[in-house]
Amino acid sequence: MTPEQISATRRLVGLTADQLGAKLSINPRTIRGWESGKYSPGPGATEALHDVRAAHDLDFQSCLEVAQRGDSVSLPGGDEDLPASWWLAIAARIIDRIPDARMDWEK
Repeated sequence: MTPEQISATRRLVGLTADQLGAKLSINPRTIRGWESGKYSPGPGATEALHDVRAAHDLDFQSCLEVAQRGDSVSLPGGDEDLPASWWLAIAARIIDRIPDARMDWEK
C-alpha cells in the first residue's frame, strides 16, 4: 500500500492514527510513519489494514441495506473497539449513496 492509500483507508474508516494503532496493536507513530512514507507496512500489517477496511465495509453494507429498505438506520454511539467516528464514517458513506437516509444515533 502506498502512504496515500494507508491514509485514505484510515480516514475512510473514521479512525485516528492512535485509534488505528490501538486496533492493530501497533504504535501510532508507526501508522504516521507509514502515512508519511518514512516506513512501509510489512505483509502482515498490510493484511491487517485490509481486514480493518473489510470490517468497515461489512458494517457499512449492513447499514446500507437498512437504509435501502427505507428504514431508519440505528447507529451505535461507539465504544473503545469501534469509536463513534467509525459509525460517523459509515453514516457519511450511506448519505453519499442515499442523501435522504434516516439515521438514529444511540446515546
